[in-house]
Amino acid sequence: MINSFRLLGHSVLSKTGYYDAIEEADKRKILLDNLSIVPRAKTDKKSEKPLLDGRAICLNFDLEKRIFEFRLSEMELSRDHRELIFAFGLANPGDSKKFLMTNNLGTFISATFKGSIEYITDKKSKKKSSKWFENNITNEYLVLLTRIFDEYYQNEEGIFLDESKLEVSQRKLFIQIYESEEAKCKPGNKPKIEDIYYRLLNKIFYNRESKSLDKFSSIYIVTFNGETILEYENGKYAADYINLCYYDLVKRYSIERGKGQKYCHICQSEKEIIQDIPLLMKFYGTTNPLNFENVTGSNAYKSFSICEDCLIEVLTGMKTVESDLRDYLFDMTVYLIPKDVGDDIDISLYKSIIRILKTTKRKYKDDITKLKEILKASNKKKLTFDIMFYYHPLGSQQFDILRLISNVELLYLLDKLAKFDIISEKYDLDLLEHKTGNNSLTLEDLRNYLFPSWYSEVKNPDYKVLGRKLVEFLDRFLGDRKSSYNEMISNFVAIYKKRMHRDKIDNLSPFKMVLGLSVFNEINQLRKGEVMEPGKAITEINQAEYTDFFNAHAEIYGDNYYRQGLFLLGTIISRIKYAQRDKSSNILRKMNLTGMSVRRVPNFFNQVREFAEIYKKDLKYLRQEIWGNITDRLQNIENSGLKNDEVVFYILTGLSYQDYLGIKYGKEKREKDKINTMEEEDES
Repeated sequence: MINSFRLLGHSVLSKTGYYDAIEEADKRKILLDNLSIVPRAKTDKKSEKPLLDGRAICLNFDLEKRIFEFRLSEMELSRDHRELIFAFGLANPGDSKKFLMTNNLGTFISATFKGSIEYITDKKSKKKSSKWFENNITNEYLVLLTRIFDEYYQNEEGIFLDESKLEVSQRKLFIQIYESEEAKCKPGNKPKIEDIYYRLLNKIFYNRESKSLDKFSSIYIVTFNGETILEYENGKYAADYINLCYYDLVKRYSIERGKGQKYCHICQSEKEIIQDIPLLMKFYGTTNPLNFENVTGSNAYKSFSICEDCLIEVLTGMKTVESDLRDYLFDMTVYLIPKDVGDDIDISLYKSIIRILKTTKRKYKDDITKLKEILKASNKKKLTFDIMFYYHPLGSQQFDILRLISNVELLYLLDKLAKFDIISEKYDLDLLEHKTGNNSLTLEDLRNYLFPSWYSEVKNPDYKVLGRKLVEFLDRFLGDRKSSYNEMISNFVAIYKKRMHRDKIDNLSPFKMVLGLSVFNEINQLRKGEVMEPGKAITEINQAEYTDFFNAHAEIYGDNYYRQGLFLLGTIISRIKYAQRDKSSNILRKMNLTGMSVRRVPNFFNQVREFAEIYKKDLKYLRQEIWGNITDRLQNIENSGLKNDEVVFYILTGLSYQDYLGIKYGKEKREKDKINTMEEEDES
């Protein structure tokens, strides 16, 4: 996997001109651009509009008026402005705070300038780093930092911005907020200065009483007279700042922790290698054949070593994955890691893959066509990638990997996903309009039908436990391993019951589950359960809708007459449920969705007949011979060996299919009536 990051990093750097740059300063800037945070505006959850007009909060120092104020950036937060915003995230809480465009507001209020001064001073005094700093960081930059620190910060419970230097209107608000919060404190206590500034920003930009940062952007910027450090005084300090960032993010590891000429396990060359590996993600793997002899912090390089050139490419690859190929799939965080990429990499191609896997509406056809066109244009016959599911333990910088799904081949995956599209088209699922909303059939639908989600659970599931089951399901699908037919049915019935009790049921879900099972069977990824008694029948079903469905899904219904009988019983339950309209205690509630014993089926069948008699006026289109078909097929079902949840499932599939027919015929009737109305209007 580490080599995949390196190849990706090499491709990204090559595409952005890193290897073609002649000047070292240009190379550093290109590298840092690719390691910087991708600016993205935060949006309102309800309106989906960008908050603060999509802009960042700036801490601006007016060096002529000798005041500071909080304002919004002129540039919007977007990928197009990544190189200009030039922001970097803080790595560890203990690291020096030296970035003037970063993701942490608190550092600007207290630590950034103090941290920068101490960092530069310390490095200039150390034997290993002093020469590099003398050659790359000017005294003028240190003077600027010292001036800001001396003029705008003060000692009070630590080092904080001096509110007396705030712009007048903001200073008045600060004092009001401080006095209000001080009145709430216990005798002898004072409000926290950070909290006062957070409340001030909420008051300035949202006119709300809060210290929460939930509505602010993920990037904060220091400006001097309205300009960033890259622009201020015509870019006088730009090189200093770029070099400082470059040293902190890359160079310090080889200068401070280098181990001399050793064997790099990545490029397999004799080079200056690094002792400690400063990877953005705290996991990696190599094909290193060497043993792990006495692995400690001082000699870990013997088991895994990396040179600076490879480190640069690995860091770039990791940052690209983190920034552009991180997403949510099955409600979990996932990284998509390209493999064997060339210098013509198209990141949008890989972004589309996650979108296809997680989509909840039927968009496969257009996306799959687009992906195949991109692949063809790139002259690649094969494209593979890894998918990594992970989570951060609370308060930890490390990653806990749930599963790494390796070597997924794109074209083969697209062919699998196309099966869902084909069967959706066959039944016109995307054309149906119904209160159940989503009438697609996707892998994401099956995930929600088979495993806990917000649809079925009162509280969000614990993904540390559930996550392993979800990724196992996806791993089987992506990796050509079979899923258990019986287990899928059992899971479906359990989730269906929970969703029904929460009124979040998808009425068509049992019908669509059958379609999903057929897809899994077609791609040979369905492991059949033990052989059950199929039953016998002498009557023929005269309704083509049912026989066609049985024939289309012969692997499930085929010659299994017990399953057919339960399915037909479900179609009648659907009609009765419709006749009952909105009754809270409808016939579906009479079913024990936990599971129905085969011994109880004859009794339940009689109950359905009683309901049918009660609502016979509403069932005038019900063909009476269907009762004979059901009776014929359910004979001796007690000896079938069907499990309790299977009985429920096959009843539900008939009920759901009948609901589907009702929606379909209702839509066709409305369209026909509309055409007739238009024709009548034309004639008149």
